[in-house]
Amino acid sequence: MTQLRLRCAWTIVVVALLGVAVAFAGLAEAGAARRGLTIYAVGSKAQFTNHADDRERGLAKNPFNFDMKIQPPKGKGPQAGDKANYSFKLYSDPSLKKLIGSAVYSCTFNFGHEALCQADFELNNGAMIASGPADFDTTSFTLAVSGGSGKYLGARGQVSSAPHLRDSHRLTFVLR
Repeated sequence: MTQLRLRCAWTIVVVALLGVAVAFAGLAEAGAARRGLTIYAVGSKAQFTNHADDRERGLAKNPFNFDMKIQPPKGKGPQAGDKANYSFKLYSDPSLKKLIGSAVYSCTFNFGHEALCQADFELNNGAMIASGPADFDTTSFTLAVSGGSGKYLGARGQVSSAPHLRDSHRLTFVLR
């Protein structure tokens, strides 16, 4: 009889622990709920740095392997190592009337019109940073959001950029 009571007690404890685990899992999932934010960006300034002179010097003074003559493909547009900085004004509405901040994208190009970009978003109620690859032969791309301040302290998620009206872009943030 005592063994039966002991087994019942253990069963109750195990069921209670499972219940607590399920409750905590639900709370953790609720805490990691996704938040959406859509803002609109209009370019305000762009600066391009052509590093062709560095490439020429690199062919003559290549510290890695002097005999290897690797050259970036010739063609239109940026080449590997070139940099571009883009500034944007950010708006909360699609009609672009309510200014809520600014953004700066700093991109370093590799081959094939692709670049690694770092984006800094300064909003009225905080800031966010994002980074990732961007293919400049397409009209949209997605960057990983990896931090922030103010209302966006510890922000994680992604931001996708897609064309909007005329010269504007729609930025869709999915944060957790």
